[in-house]
Amino acid sequence: MDKDLVRGITFELDEEKRLGNMRIDWAGSKGNLCNQWNPTKLLMELKTGWKIDLKKLQQELNYLQFELLSSFERVRKYCKGTGYEMEQIFTISLDYYNYSVKLIPVKDAYSYIYAYLK
Repeated sequence: MDKDLVRGITFELDEEKRLGNMRIDWAGSKGNLCNQWNPTKLLMELKTGWKIDLKKLQQELNYLQFELLSSFERVRKYCKGTGYEMEQIFTISLDYYNYSVKLIPVKDAYSYIYAYLK
């Protein structure tokens, strides 16, 4: 994957297609990325019926977290500074799913990656 985040909303954000959100921050003891996945009811239903490829979803989420947002410095660059007033919304459409990303360039603040069905 070699796509990058795009500032603003580039596709319709349909909450009925939201699969879940990944809460992320960079407040770990070494400044590393910390995360927590919060699935929606839709994802649980699709998972039960084997109607979703969780491996592909995980690969795309890993790309976002560990390639594009791997350090707080990268977040600072995307947001063009630090502080709550520099919060930005980005979107990216990868091979299988769409994502919106809310970045707050404050180390101990939560940012979010929202995953959507295409």
